[in-house]
Amino acid sequence: MAADSSMLPVLVGLGMRNLSVAPGNAVPAQRDLAVLDEIICRRLAEQCLKADTLGDVRALLGRPAAQGATTPPVDADEAMDPVCGMVVHTADTPYALRVGGVAHFFCSRSCLMRFMNHRETKEGEANTDGGVH
Repeated sequence: MAADSSMLPVLVGLGMRNLSVAPGNAVPAQRDLAVLDEIICRRLAEQCLKADTLGDVRALLGRPAAQGATTPPVDADEAMDPVCGMVVHTADTPYALRVGGVAHFFCSRSCLMRFMNHRETKEGEANTDGGVH
């Protein structure tokens, strides 16, 4: 989230002081942070917390409304973690897995393991006949 310039004011307004971004996003994030006013950020965060819908939050942040999509847009060098939905920079994550010709990228080892465990469980269920004859 800290690499998304529209989210930085909300993070600052919520009191976040230590932010983590991929190395390639550090300079733009620092530039964006340098011009933020903490009081204005706090007011924006309060408005976001009071918003009723995601569309309301998007409007407050000056982001376009989603066109019927429930997931955020992803750039060419990004992927969505299939477990938690976090946007992952494909070049920066060591947690990747190719399944059936499809590459999956994960934000953490924990999400990778959950994905693998879920797949093993599903495959195990598919390999049993359930005892019905």
